[in-house]
Amino acid sequence: MLPQLASTQFERPMLRQIFTPASTGSPRQDLYNHLSGLPQLARLDFEDHTIAGNLIVRIEPDLGSSSEPEKETKIVSVPYAERIFGNNADAVEFVRCVKLIAGEDGLARELQTIASHYYKEAKARPAGDVLKEMGLLLKDR
Repeated sequence: MLPQLASTQFERPMLRQIFTPASTGSPRQDLYNHLSGLPQLARLDFEDHTIAGNLIVRIEPDLGSSSEPEKETKIVSVPYAERIFGNNADAVEFVRCVKLIAGEDGLARELQTIASHYYKEAKARPAGDVLKEMGLLLKDR
């Protein structure tokens, strides 16, 4: 029998523990009990992967053509930001902050999500306050 799973949300069990529920004869109940005992990060691993025999497999989503990410990130361009902020200086700072918040390996979808969030904020509050908030996020890094 496998050792008990850790009870905290931050400890990750070994892969074998994540993908091997205890067998009591009721497959559905075994799965439900197993899922309820997994820490959150381990549950995400369980849900993102599939077991094929002795292999643990994760199928990556299709990222589409190279032009598709460029289309998604048009909202992270200076001309688009100028329409929202009204001037070039704030637009340039906004684009710089979005890219820094997303990180060096930020995907197009992450850039789009971050930009979209802060555009909504800029429509509801003064642009200077939004840029200041973004700058504070970057100070912590």
